[in-house]
Amino acid sequence: VYGRSKLMGEQAIQASGAKALILRTSWVYAARGNNFAKTMLRLATERDSLNVVADQYGAPTGAELIADVTAQILHRVRADQNPAALAGIYHLAAAGETSWHGFAQFVLEHAARNGVALKVAPDQIGAIPT
Repeated sequence: VYGRSKLMGEQAIQASGAKALILRTSWVYAARGNNFAKTMLRLATERDSLNVVADQYGAPTGAELIADVTAQILHRVRADQNPAALAGIYHLAAAGETSWHGFAQFVLEHAARNGVALKVAPDQIGAIPT
């Protein structure tokens, strides 16, 4: 449903005929708002251990990177003689990839430096009840 609704939104924008620039992002995280990294930090204070999916991969992308790239795009649109030429769908994600488990380990390793310690066990997507 989630991916389908995003696709439907993109298709509606394209069908409108508007010259739009759409950024597709991946696994967005930030210091504020709701996101996976903050959820892991919260759960680290509530549970003794976590099982996190280890067989789904993506590219965690910081909201700051998205903001910086968006600002650069807006600057270019303002300066460009033909800003409509920039219209289209672009993928914006940080380099590399990891699993949800790997991302959780990374987040919690950094948290451990600040006194929050928790072990994260790998799990498979099929083992998680939906």
